Amino acid sequence: MSEKDLIPASPIGEELYARFQQFSFRANPNDAPMARALLSHGYEVTTYPLEPYYTQTDWLASQVVMSDTKIKFRQPTPNDLLVCFVERVSAKRSMASALLGIADFFAFCRDYCPQMDYVGGNISKLLDNPKGFEMDRLIQFYNRFLGGIERYENNGMLSIYAKVHQQERFETFPMWNWRKKKKEAKAF
Repeated sequence: MSEKDLIPASPIGEELYARFQQFSFRANPNDAPMARALLSHGYEVTTYPLEPYYTQTDWLASQVVMSDTKIKFRQPTPNDLLVCFVERVSAKRSMASALLGIADFFAFCRDYCPQMDYVGGNISKLLDNPKGFEMDRLIQFYNRFLGGIERYENNGMLSIYAKVHQQERFETFPMWNWRKKKKEAKAF
């Protein structure tokens, strides 16, 4: 059994895959709801050309830094969020994982983007990075943090999707309880 078999196949995987192939906000990604929410909360959001060899003004994504993690993302539709790339900002080794930044990013999405339905990404590309995590560690993290993730495979590429506002996730998963306590402590 491979690690990817730990993720159930999505019953609407083909529909999600088609939705995530769309390209709303491609010329001005900072008009997308997630980018606007980040900007309104003081984050610096910049554009990122997905194909820099071809264009600097079209086919753009957004990028933001959270918890020493640079996250490149785009919204293929107003209700879906695609994470394109995640990398640690500082070169120095630290105990803080780049996954903490993506955890903050997903938490922000949940808290400040009520219209968001699904968040997704292609994790097959991550296996090409020799400094990246192994597939089983990534799947364990996403299962632990997001829970209820689903997979869809197309042409050998593995994509995962999760409903953003799946309430039982936020009531039972330890990572979300930790985030809730952290957020409440900041309020005081």
